[in-house]
Amino acid sequence: TELEQFHTYSKPKRDPMIHTISTVFLCKAEGKFNSGSDAKQVKLFALDKMPKLCFDHNEIFEDIKKSGKLAH
Repeated sequence: TELEQFHTYSKPKRDPMIHTISTVFLCKAEGKFNSGSDAKQVKLFALDKMPKLCFDHNEIFEDIKKSGKLAH
């Protein structure tokens, strides 16, 4: 699987509890999802049906969509 770094997000106020830095990677994947010890379940959403996410994660997805790097 090819892995590409998209962007690193670092705004001191993006998480009200602590300064959080997120580095976003893009890749193509196939197969079945498996939730791990950090999540009860995993779901796949269409880009036009994304739920409201915490912090600035919706903004991150908007940046990815604007970049044209995702196949629909």
